[in-house]
Amino acid sequence: PAAPSACPPSLAEARRGRGSAMLGFSDLEVRTYGILCLCGGLQILINQIEQPYARSLVVCDTPVNTTVGAEPSGSSMCGDRLHVIGEGAHLSGYGDSFENIGRFLITLFVSVFADSHGRKAAALVGWVLITASVLCFFLASFIRPWARVLFVTAQGLQGMSGIGLIADIVARDLASTCEGDPTALYGRR
Repeated sequence: PAAPSACPPSLAEARRGRGSAMLGFSDLEVRTYGILCLCGGLQILINQIEQPYARSLVVCDTPVNTTVGAEPSGSSMCGDRLHVIGEGAHLSGYGDSFENIGRFLITLFVSVFADSHGRKAAALVGWVLITASVLCFFLASFIRPWARVLFVTAQGLQGMSGIGLIADIVARDLASTCEGDPTALYGRR
């Protein structure tokens, strides 16, 4: 009799040539990496639109020039382009600082929580925090007096989600369970 495999059943079947979803990946690998790629892609998208969004929250007394051919300022509530760029960068910098502080504070919590309560529970906590972050970004568009506070809070919640760390933990778990050879998962041996 063959020795039992340390890989999850769908990975072990894919290694033996059965249960392959596509391109030699098992169903479990396709689902797991699909979700992790979606998480990573959304985080990249969010990071790309943060700076323009921060500029859109800037308010000043200079009226917006609405004549044809006028250069946009980046904010519908301030016509001073240099002020909008400077204040937007300042607000985005605060937000990035809170995101990094949140990422630092959550690192130990996510690791311990994922080990004690499971990867799915840790991912759910991360998605709740990401959802709260998106809600804060959304509210910042409508509650002008609180826009700056909501923007910075949203950035902090995004950092505290720990989604990137959870992706690393899950990838390490998948790699380390394959018959004691962590590179086997990536090397497709």
